[in-house]
Amino acid sequence: MKELLVKSKNPKALDETLNQLGGLVGQKSNGEYESVKPDTYAVRAVSGDIGFLKFSIQNQGYAEIVGERDI
Repeated sequence: MKELLVKSKNPKALDETLNQLGGLVGQKSNGEYESVKPDTYAVRAVSGDIGFLKFSIQNQGYAEIVGERDI
């Protein structure tokens, strides 16, 4: 399984958008969005297939993909 690392100034808006597409932005147990680096967040697919989210983020400009990693 993989996750994307994306740059976003507004992780809440990104999360709300990706929820509709079957994805989510990683959060801490207190509900805050967990940044990997400043303004960089992990995005996961609920189904485990990150391909559709990657395509959507790249082609719709929801965020800037800066990496991908195995989880």
